[in-house]
Amino acid sequence: MCSSDLGTFTAGEEELVVGVRLKGYSSFDVLTGKPNFKVSFDHYVDGQRFDGLEAVDLIGEAEDPARMSEAIAYRLFRSAGLPASRTGFAHLEVAGLDYGLYTLVEKKDDVLIDRVWPDDDDGTLYESSSDHWPCDLDRSEEHTSELQSPDHLVCRLLLEKK
Repeated sequence: MCSSDLGTFTAGEEELVVGVRLKGYSSFDVLTGKPNFKVSFDHYVDGQRFDGLEAVDLIGEAEDPARMSEAIAYRLFRSAGLPASRTGFAHLEVAGLDYGLYTLVEKKDDVLIDRVWPDDDDGTLYESSSDHWPCDLDRSEEHTSELQSPDHLVCRLLLEKK
């Protein structure tokens, strides 16, 4: 499992201390690009939640100039009655650098399963894996040391959380 750095997640007046790490395998990018992040609300504060969520993914949509395809796809799935993560948008700053607009995506976990199938306790959630996750790859010290302060990750929600 990858280690998480300390970060601050800000939404309106709410400010949470969170665990944050780079995300992705085929979409992995370093901090000098537009990387994706995993944010865990209870990594450092046991039981802490944001809007009932244990974790979210921040998707940089580096290959989507409109930065909206992921949010639109999830909304279409939900509109069609299919189980899908909720999304929103966030403005992201890392180590004082403006990373711009990100798509905030509800993590596919027991919170999502309980929301989508509240009366079914028998389901199984599968997640693909690899023996070579990006956190195990040799990344330069420059990229691994930039997230070491609680004020280095600031995420501000821009749109309503649906």
